[in-house]
Amino acid sequence: MNEFSYIVSSNRSKEAPNGMTVDNAIHQLETPNSVCTLIDTPGNLKHRQTATAALGQADVAILVVDSTAADIEECTTTTVPDDSKVRFGYEEIAQIAHDQGIRQMIVVLTKLDDRGAHLTEKQYSNVVKSIGFSLDKIGFRHSPSSTITTTIPFIPLSGLNGDNLTHRSPGIPWYDGPYLMQALDGMEIPVRESFKQLWIPILNVCQVERIGIVAIGTIETGTLEVGMQVKILPNDVLAKVESIEMHHTALSTAQAGDHVGFNLVFSVDDTTTEAMDIRPGCIATDADVSYSTLVDHGYL
Repeated sequence: MNEFSYIVSSNRSKEAPNGMTVDNAIHQLETPNSVCTLIDTPGNLKHRQTATAALGQADVAILVVDSTAADIEECTTTTVPDDSKVRFGYEEIAQIAHDQGIRQMIVVLTKLDDRGAHLTEKQYSNVVKSIGFSLDKIGFRHSPSSTITTTIPFIPLSGLNGDNLTHRSPGIPWYDGPYLMQALDGMEIPVRESFKQLWIPILNVCQVERIGIVAIGTIETGTLEVGMQVKILPNDVLAKVESIEMHHTALSTAQAGDHVGFNLVFSVDDTTTEAMDIRPGCIATDADVSYSTLVDHGYL
């Protein structure tokens, strides 16, 4: 098995038969300049809610386009950008990403190792124009004229063979753009506001044996510390942060921008339905924050 095959393989039994992601999965990736948290999220629009929750945690979206699928042929039947050519879900997923505050995107044309993939330079150019036209309308790039400039990287790659992942592929000589690691390192890292009020949209919740409730999410603002009290909204209950982990490494403190799991411990008197019913979409914030104040200021 190739060293990059983890990208296209899955040990999640419910996903393997259909060959698609149906739930969010989290991975760590180190580039030469940064450490990234990758959230693999569904692209199938049947799972909009799952995808929306994950996109709300991200700084950059990687839009994966199957180069073996019929939509590539649709995109390459004309050199003129046409709304009707982008109708396979990419536009809606991109719109959700933009609505969730993401302003940076990378597009990858994947599965070039497949025998059914025959992406030529002309087809690649037409895909960039067609999908790029749609992304431009959404707001991911603002072309100064009718000529679409390549401000979004469109990267042809093979996850199985490693082409254009960590190095440039000699098998695609006509492509002279960045490989995926380069593109990720070229993305702008947002200013992290660790001094502000704690705000963690919860992406997932697990009941871990011998540990208890573990909430998972990206710290949007503020600082999370072991031992501090947090309030869970809209449940309006308090919990103690017993422990924090990021990519299986224990932390005493986590800052804005960190994607963490944190063990929540409720008081003996607070084992109510509201306390135990922590779910994706809840917010972890400072203990002194009132629910009504957040509503009044338009946060909820």
